[in-house]
Amino acid sequence: MPLSRALILFSILGALSIAPGCAAQQEATSLLGRPLERPALDDETRATLEANLAEAKRDYDADTTDEEAIIWYGRRLAYLSRYNDAVAIFTKGLEHHPDSAKLLRHRGHRYITLRKFDLAEADLARAAELVKDRDDAIEPDGAPNAAGVPRSTLKTNIHYHLGLAHYLQGDFSDAAVSFARCANLSTNDDMLVAALNWW
Repeated sequence: MPLSRALILFSILGALSIAPGCAAQQEATSLLGRPLERPALDDETRATLEANLAEAKRDYDADTTDEEAIIWYGRRLAYLSRYNDAVAIFTKGLEHHPDSAKLLRHRGHRYITLRKFDLAEADLARAAELVKDRDDAIEPDGAPNAAGVPRSTLKTNIHYHLGLAHYLQGDFSDAAVSFARCANLSTNDDMLVAALNWW
């Protein structure tokens, strides 16, 4: 595997991470069988993330069927490495919105984080099918870049993460198809480079 891919793969899978912490905070098991625990956060970062989560929870509690409120509650949980909680929220949301490509995209992403690659593939493949004849849309960032300008879209995120789900299962031919689709849909260099790095 080229060094650049190895480093990116480490950042995707390793950042979860194999870190000291209490067993109650274990989120997943690594591909090597090691427990993956929520990483420690500095006080300022944790306070910011907790405040963002509290706001998202208020919006969710005001209407637990609102698709955007569900998505942001799940995303804010995930930013605190509460990936299983995020998946549970996305799953509950899919009971109300069974054909939501957005919810499938986000749950698929977090299934990758939890090393449940087959479940990720199923969600992301279904999301890709749901959006194939729809116009694409910018996806807002939960952790904005320095310019505050989102760089990815719903479709590019679906195909990028579907590519990862295939790649991480050793299905390199289908991964190449997904990364090619992501590249072809990309409208900026950030997403194009992200896709081409794997393709």
